[in-house]
Amino acid sequence: VSLVQKYLVSEERRATRDELDSILKEVENGGGRDLERLWAAECFSESYATRFYWQFLVLSFRSSINLIRNPATSVIQFIMMMFFAVVIGLIYFQLGLSPLGFTDRLGVFYFIVIYETFVTFSAIGLFIEGRPLFLHEHASGYYRVSAFFLSKIL
Repeated sequence: VSLVQKYLVSEERRATRDELDSILKEVENGGGRDLERLWAAECFSESYATRFYWQFLVLSFRSSINLIRNPATSVIQFIMMMFFAVVIGLIYFQLGLSPLGFTDRLGVFYFIVIYETFVTFSAIGLFIEGRPLFLHEHASGYYRVSAFFLSKIL
């Protein structure tokens, strides 16, 4: 007996079928608006077994463990940041207080912002890599999207 055959005769299938039939009858009888409102309330009301800070703490701990398991990424990012800091520091060392010095400082801010923007694009790979796990765990109601996102970027 296959799993599909067992499901076809199971109580879960009967209960699901009965619920779907009652929903279809409700929609056919013109009660679709109430059903849409109930469905929206069901979809957007998120209740979790744990609080946000606990979810954030556990997810941050998991991210830390992954960081320890794969230190190469962190080391490379740290080396790149130090190199960039030294290069920018040497280029703009001993700027004067004149208007020319002010525009040079604006140039420093521009380069720093552009550098940080490109560094954040490299973090997209982390989100793509963990997407299947995130989709599974979020759909199961383990944690909020905000807790996951904040734990990844911090």
